[in-house]
Amino acid sequence: MRDVIAVANHKGGVGKTASAVNLAATLVLDGKRVLLVDLDPQGSASLSFGITDTGHALLSAMEHTTGLPIQTTTMEGLDLVVAGAELAEARYRFSGEIGAEILRRCLQRTDGDWDFIFLDCPPSDELLTTGALRASHWLLIPVEAHFLGLRGLDQMLDTVATQARHNPGLSILGVLPCRAHPRRRIHSEVLEQLEVILPGRIGPTIRENVALAEAPARGIPAVVAARRSNAALDYRAAADWLMQRIRDAAQPKLVREASVSSAHKQAL
Repeated sequence: MRDVIAVANHKGGVGKTASAVNLAATLVLDGKRVLLVDLDPQGSASLSFGITDTGHALLSAMEHTTGLPIQTTTMEGLDLVVAGAELAEARYRFSGEIGAEILRRCLQRTDGDWDFIFLDCPPSDELLTTGALRASHWLLIPVEAHFLGLRGLDQMLDTVATQARHNPGLSILGVLPCRAHPRRRIHSEVLEQLEVILPGRIGPTIRENVALAEAPARGIPAVVAARRSNAALDYRAAADWLMQRIRDAAQPKLVREASVSSAHKQAL
């Protein structure tokens, strides 16, 4: 079963879209098939692949609860659902429990052979983010390695707690410290605070890097455009960490299933 990962933080400018785009691209470089869904009306993830769109097709799919409109990208194995300004209408057209469930139902109707689906959420607590949390198995929270970033994390965790009763299968994959300057003392202080808040779930640090700023203008993920950059190295480490977290989480389930199967055989 494909893993759906929401990449979300209510605070903007934390490296959320850069993380969604470059983690997706890194996994594709590893031979995985990935779908990246741009849920931000600003369309930043779409622009990262050189695509400008109105967002009309995605809004229409949500309005009619049909499969999401898929586009290929220049990376074989990485498909994209593009967004644009019209997607902002979703907050007015959909509401309540039905609105919050639309994205999940659209994903169920979307055909494709992907290993992972990344949902790049807008930087706000609104219907599109709520819908992403309802539709996901995992939540990855990029956080700016700054004390203000801790405030954004608190707000995100409150939202997750609220949504847990609607999607009990949602698990916090972890926090990804982004836009970091490891030589500054505040960096280590923030990491210590993050570890207190979510012990054992803090990912590798993503350093501030010019490649991340330049790549969107070229329409190519930084991990492809600058393969020897710190950005590529950091997202490689983050992708390995992400995969390990998912594998570790799957082990108890496999053990339980094996135990049930063994008990069933003995009963026979």
